[in-house]
Amino acid sequence: MRFVAFFIKLISVINMRLFALLLLLAATTSVLGQQKIKGLVRDNETNQPIPAAIVIYNNQAIITNNYGVFELLLVTTKNKLEVSSNGYLAKEVLITSKNDVLLIFLEPSNILMNEVQVIGLSTQRKTLNSPGSIGTITQRDFDRHNGVLLQNTLNLLSGVRMEKRTATGGTRIVMRGYGNQTNNNGIGYKAYLNDIPLTDADGSTTLDDVDFDNLGRVEVFKGPSSSIYGTGIAGVITMFNQKAPLGTSLLQSYVAGAYGLRRTNTTFGVGTDKTNLLINYGHQVLDGFRMHHRSVKDFLSVNADVYNDEKRSFFVYGSYTKTHDLLAGQLDSLNFLNHPDSADADYIKNNALVAIESARISLTQEYKFTDIFSNRTSVFITTQTINNPLGNSFAKAYKNKFGARTAFTLSTHFGAKPARLSFGGEVYKNINYQKTYAQTAGILGNLIADYELKPITWSTFAQLELQIDDKTTVTGGISSNYIEYDITDMRTTTATYKNSTGKKIFTPIITPRIVLAHKFSENNLTYVSYGDGYSPPNMNQVIITQLGSINADVQPERGGNFELGTKGNAFNKSLTYELSFFTVEIADKLVSQSFSAANGLPFYTITTNAGTVRNNGFELSFNYALMPPKGIINLFRPFITYSYYDCKNGDYKSDNNNNQFTRDYSGLKVTGVAPNLLNIGFDIETKQGAYLNVTNMFTDRMPIKLDNTSYSPAYNLLNTKFGWRNMAVGIKPKKWGFDVYAGLDNVLGQRNSQFTFLNVNAPTGQLPKVYNPGAPNATFYLGVSTRYVFK
Repeated sequence: MRFVAFFIKLISVINMRLFALLLLLAATTSVLGQQKIKGLVRDNETNQPIPAAIVIYNNQAIITNNYGVFELLLVTTKNKLEVSSNGYLAKEVLITSKNDVLLIFLEPSNILMNEVQVIGLSTQRKTLNSPGSIGTITQRDFDRHNGVLLQNTLNLLSGVRMEKRTATGGTRIVMRGYGNQTNNNGIGYKAYLNDIPLTDADGSTTLDDVDFDNLGRVEVFKGPSSSIYGTGIAGVITMFNQKAPLGTSLLQSYVAGAYGLRRTNTTFGVGTDKTNLLINYGHQVLDGFRMHHRSVKDFLSVNADVYNDEKRSFFVYGSYTKTHDLLAGQLDSLNFLNHPDSADADYIKNNALVAIESARISLTQEYKFTDIFSNRTSVFITTQTINNPLGNSFAKAYKNKFGARTAFTLSTHFGAKPARLSFGGEVYKNINYQKTYAQTAGILGNLIADYELKPITWSTFAQLELQIDDKTTVTGGISSNYIEYDITDMRTTTATYKNSTGKKIFTPIITPRIVLAHKFSENNLTYVSYGDGYSPPNMNQVIITQLGSINADVQPERGGNFELGTKGNAFNKSLTYELSFFTVEIADKLVSQSFSAANGLPFYTITTNAGTVRNNGFELSFNYALMPPKGIINLFRPFITYSYYDCKNGDYKSDNNNNQFTRDYSGLKVTGVAPNLLNIGFDIETKQGAYLNVTNMFTDRMPIKLDNTSYSPAYNLLNTKFGWRNMAVGIKPKKWGFDVYAGLDNVLGQRNSQFTFLNVNAPTGQLPKVYNPGAPNATFYLGVSTRYVFK
């Protein structure tokens, strides 16, 4: 019996130890089967982290932190997770590696506009939480039109007006009534494409060689963004090319329409958690409705993003463009109304045109030193060849531009208060060779000008955002800006010509910016801000031709922008709104001043600073997104934007001579500014894929002469587009996608001037030629796009 009792006890001890061993093995197996992995959720367009994204894995919900990071225990039997966030398309992700950081990119839905992330201010915030008047154009907005004419999309934003001198080029952009001081390329604002400054070192901006049809995103910062970008009284425009969808894909699109419109795109894309590659070739032809108005453009671009790891990302962009835009010249008021398809005879005789061949390349690195400290640095180079015969001259230019930009961002605390510090610098230089000849009836004449121009600009900037309490933030920033013009006149001094070689070093310009923002609720942000900007004189305004010298006294125009605004959401974020009031005080306006021959000097004219202008106004925008859960309608999105301007001259005269010929324009309306701009429209999408886009843009009449005696007429542009689309990129992208559509622009057939020359005087007995008319009749187009995703 004792032996039996001992044997039973021995068996019991062995069983207990065996059971403990089995428990240990089970626990070990469980731990091994639940390896912890780290993930990072980012915006596919901006590469910025998405905080508060929801990750569903193994029937559990995990929320990303403020840096878009999440962690989870990996179960061996579960290899998929689903990620979603407000304002983005949900996405299903296959887990293929347990060792690497899981990088997940979400496509913005671009429906709830205040949920869209802002790139340009280095704040990593959504529009709602970014104080300032910011207009954002996403792919959904581009899809309202055929993509060829950016003004049909950009002009729907409040406070912005884009004008075109040719069928598809000669761009001038006016923001808050500023930017139309010349009748040529844009001034007063700064533009970037994939981190490359499109604005030259002398402050002028040419957009003729930008492929608007390949853009995926545009941000417009109205008013000076001086603590980040330095210059720009009117504001800053940042543009970004499209990104490739998930997988390996090939897209082919074709658009054809009235007046010989033809546009093709062939696009190859690769989108993974490590790489985003998009290669696009586009060919575009538009004969135009006017005589001598044909436009031919070829575009090739490569956009490659490499996400090396959670710390480092590289972005490479390269492009080649060749454009050939014929110039029809301006029309007087009679021909504008009765013969809008006609052209200036001198322009035809001289075969006036703008032909550009350009190449751009940039390399950008984003590096995250820690969770709170990061850097983004870009280097770039651009080269352009420009041929530009006009009505009585022929200009040829070779332009080279290179430079770099770096910006550091530190998220820290001042005491217990969260703060964000951004600082950095930017430098770029042009090396331009420009010749101008006289030309009559296509016959080249004498050399008029031959210059080697080397303008350079550099700036340093810093901006500090300090959260005073849970609802109030104050932002202060400043930039130091330096400009030099190195001018070499290649012509020798003769009895009738004086060489103008010299250097102009401008006084350094300090531009501050301060913003006070308060959140009255989670769905509202109200702010008040002040910022300075400047616009430098161009090269011709610096050279005194008659004296063969450099204008030592001329300085940039200065502008101070005061703004009070509010933005927010309502009705469960279905309604977004923005309202801003502003005053722009512009000082040191550039005007001419003439001097009589005296003391051995000939008669000469200079540009001097001697005028003031005040632009007052307000801007309003509403956007509503209705997405019924039942029925055939998937989305109904009406919108309205409105801009009102009261722009008046202060102390402003025709010149600074102050004699009997001087005209005083003080108190009169600023030319080229329509007091009312109203845009309304709606988008309808069905669950089956049918859609309809309708927009109407009203432009009020505006003064076009300094004495306010002549006005351009008001007009409405009603545009519509309808089609059938099946290119879903949500949780389960489709192998085949297509988009078939038709559109009609200027449905009402209204006369309109797409670019009006300002302050033009005509010889006695003649009407001034100022109008570049847009198509006066309704114009149609048809298009089809098809995409195949290989995997």
